[in-house]
Amino acid sequence: MLIAEKGTNAMGSAMVFELTGEPCSLQTDETFHFNTTCYRPQLKLLSIRNRLRCEGVFAVRLVESPRKPITDSASTGLGSSLSSLRGFTCKTAEVRFRGDSEEDVDVVFHPFGPGVYAAKLIFSNQSHGDFVIDIRGSSELPLPDQEQRITCPIGLNHRVELLVTLENVEKMHTLEWLARYLLSRPELERISMSRLLLASEMSKILALHNSETASTNGGGLADRIHFRVECNSAFVKVPPVIEVPLKERAHERPMEHFNVPLTISCDTPGSHHVDVLLIAPDDLRRIQLECVASVEATTPSTVYSMKAHEESRQLNGQFSNDCTTFVTDDWSKLAHTQSPTNQTDLECLLGGRIDIKCRVGRCVHTGGTDKSHVVTLLLPKNTLPRRQVYRVETDVPARVLSFPGDHTEVVTQPNRRGEYKLAVSLARSGTFHGMLVFSLVDHELTEHRPKHRLHYELNIRIKSAPPIGTLEVVCPCLEVKEIVLPLKYPDLRTGERLQVMLDGPDLSGPDVVEVDTDQCEYIAQYRPTRLGTSEASLTFYNRFTSEFWIRLILTALPPLPITVAPVSCELGRAIVDTVKVENPTAQQYQLNAEITNPDVYSIESFFMQGEEKEYHVTDNGISLLPLATLRLNVAFQPQEYGEELNAGEIILRCTEFRELRVVLRGEGLLPSPTREVTVKSDVEGTKRFSIPFANPFPYTIEVTHYVTAKKCKDALLERHLEAFEVVGKKSQLLQAKQTTNLPCAFTPSHMQIYEVVFNVGVRKLSPTDGAPWKQHEIVWSYPVKGIAVMRGFQEPSPRTLLKEHVYPCEEPTPNRPARIEGEARSSTSFRLCLNLAGYLDNRERCGEEGSFTWSFSVQTSGDDLLDAAALVNVSVKLRRESCTVDPMTGVANLAFIGTFEPPRSFEIMATLSVTSVIGGEWQFPVFLQARRTELVESKITFFSDNLHKPIHRNLLLDSGEP
Repeated sequence: MLIAEKGTNAMGSAMVFELTGEPCSLQTDETFHFNTTCYRPQLKLLSIRNRLRCEGVFAVRLVESPRKPITDSASTGLGSSLSSLRGFTCKTAEVRFRGDSEEDVDVVFHPFGPGVYAAKLIFSNQSHGDFVIDIRGSSELPLPDQEQRITCPIGLNHRVELLVTLENVEKMHTLEWLARYLLSRPELERISMSRLLLASEMSKILALHNSETASTNGGGLADRIHFRVECNSAFVKVPPVIEVPLKERAHERPMEHFNVPLTISCDTPGSHHVDVLLIAPDDLRRIQLECVASVEATTPSTVYSMKAHEESRQLNGQFSNDCTTFVTDDWSKLAHTQSPTNQTDLECLLGGRIDIKCRVGRCVHTGGTDKSHVVTLLLPKNTLPRRQVYRVETDVPARVLSFPGDHTEVVTQPNRRGEYKLAVSLARSGTFHGMLVFSLVDHELTEHRPKHRLHYELNIRIKSAPPIGTLEVVCPCLEVKEIVLPLKYPDLRTGERLQVMLDGPDLSGPDVVEVDTDQCEYIAQYRPTRLGTSEASLTFYNRFTSEFWIRLILTALPPLPITVAPVSCELGRAIVDTVKVENPTAQQYQLNAEITNPDVYSIESFFMQGEEKEYHVTDNGISLLPLATLRLNVAFQPQEYGEELNAGEIILRCTEFRELRVVLRGEGLLPSPTREVTVKSDVEGTKRFSIPFANPFPYTIEVTHYVTAKKCKDALLERHLEAFEVVGKKSQLLQAKQTTNLPCAFTPSHMQIYEVVFNVGVRKLSPTDGAPWKQHEIVWSYPVKGIAVMRGFQEPSPRTLLKEHVYPCEEPTPNRPARIEGEARSSTSFRLCLNLAGYLDNRERCGEEGSFTWSFSVQTSGDDLLDAAALVNVSVKLRRESCTVDPMTGVANLAFIGTFEPPRSFEIMATLSVTSVIGGEWQFPVFLQARRTELVESKITFFSDNLHKPIHRNLLLDSGEP
């Protein structure tokens, strides 16, 4: 030692001292036991009695032995974890014993791996010697924060990649808690600036036997981590080792996640629970999986993200997670807070934040009961020579937090910490926040120091117990699925009312259920609004029964297709049918329509049931309102005879449920005769007209058109056929869906009605086109009615019209139109005598009522704003006076008497058309003139009594016009 002190100035030869030592076993007087899981620190106050029965100051030293890991033959069968960090820490440096008294020593058990830990507390005094206390700790595998659910097919290798965070969050929580427990405030603030620095410094402090080896994941200089992977299931294959680089590449930012590849091969259906362990020095991860094997599952390879348990806490707590003992700092380290009553003589101190995390049901921690989780709160040490008494108050509901024994006061003895127990009810889950206040009530202490009050922040989180069952519910979107749950819980009694809480999307049901019989059921409804699988829960609770819940796996499938009843329609025509789409959910959808057979089906409009307004489909799509029924007006126009080629679908797409298919079926029928076509032409004149025809088929056809006569007398049959002539080609080819006009000419020779049928025959070019027909040709029939027209005139001239027994007569030379005149708002009588040249010889019917009809049509009015047609119908009233037929000429003379009652002045050129029921139409020009009675028809007079003063009159417009 003398030579070593000289350092580099040592001269001469060196002397070597050989030191040998032989250890001997330490005799322990008492043994204390700890039991917890990895990364869950457990703090205990050990009451130590001096076995030497002497008074003095004893130095406290903790010596720890290497851990005995859990082997593969252990009950878990999940392998072991190595650690270079110790599992026990004692912050107490020395203890003063007074004779046979007991003193408290704080010891923390903080395992970083599963196994059996052993350590000894050595109490030493140079004058009196040593005595030893034995400490034993047992640690189990870390608890998984949550279970990852994976759906996989049966009999296939299903590849899964687990995305795991590089940082061990649970280990960081433990290191942070130990930093708050061991370090001073300045040192704690220094290392808290960086999580990497905190992990590195704490790993050095906790190194076993002062080892310089730091945790690989806690701030060492290693550039990669080697994880050994173990699994407790035979059907899950894992790689034996995973090598994880700490950086993606050189000079890049550190990695945040790494992948763990798995291959799952299940041969039996059902739910399988699997544990996967990732083992590295000072780093142990436990991942719990629920593999659901199903025949219907077709899930591809998937990446599952294993979420971090929670963000790192602030360094102001005194314990974390499931610890049951909260230790308050000394009085000197507590921060001051403002008094709620603003009392100047009241010193308020913040004792800390108490985070309590537990689970519904039986408590698994030390001191807990079947229905409560007990936390021990240690107050600051009483440094006064007399005891202190505190009154306890809290604003947390009594059903959540209670004090065992209803003790509302706590007493702290001199030089000891006060101990108070809090009991958290484990009957119902939830999160609660509040304050816990300890008020000093010992008035004798006011002479020594001011009154003070300790405040604690309470954060209580009670997790739900495991579900009593799991139910998978599968339902298509836009449907309603009833979920019937039989309530068979052991603690339920008849007559109890259970409160029900539904937690999950698209669920509804009563919030209270009464247990009336042993076979009580609860019925909920599931109305999925979007595709996917989600989890939900049904929780039942009352004040007599602990909370229990059922897990629901909700799977929403695409909507079921809507099959519409088949419709039928004639070829070449179209009908409109209504399709109903119901929305039983509270979600509004924006639908985009797509039609698979647009040549046959189209959406004309849509409307909501119960509303009258209709809407046309635009680029914005179709709105399906919540809890409403949508009705689509779908037009059907067949393109083939029969059912073939007439099927189609309307696909309603949206982002929520992808698509809803509406299946449409239709049948094309043979065409029936259409409505009658009317054509007019002057006698012996020619009127060309055309019949439009569209090829309804999706292939080329041959079209032939011809004229046939309707049923009539044989003597007139030839005359009817000669009046109509097909113009141009009588046969042509029409491409698919092509439209053409088939021309025809009408040339009447007599003043009569001509009735024929215009036929369009359709044939296939190839028998293989489309669907087979039952006949060789399909014929469309268009009834045509031809009316002969002659220009008549007033006061017939026999010399001009006389044609001996020749029908019809020549059209007379035009004459000036008949004039009907009168004054507006007056009545004028008149008489019209008309001759009907070319009238067919039918004297018997000439005098019959109804043998002639007449009507006015307007030619010109000179006023675009005038409704001339309605004005003529109101102004002119005609009544037939007589009808005679000249036996020599065959000319019919028709006499009318009438009245002209115009409601206003006008000049209109009109045409009077007279039509015979046996054929022919005569047209007579008529000039109608209604004159004004004065220059103006009305006058409004304004009288002024004072200049520059406005005058107002009400103008009443009362016109007799239609």
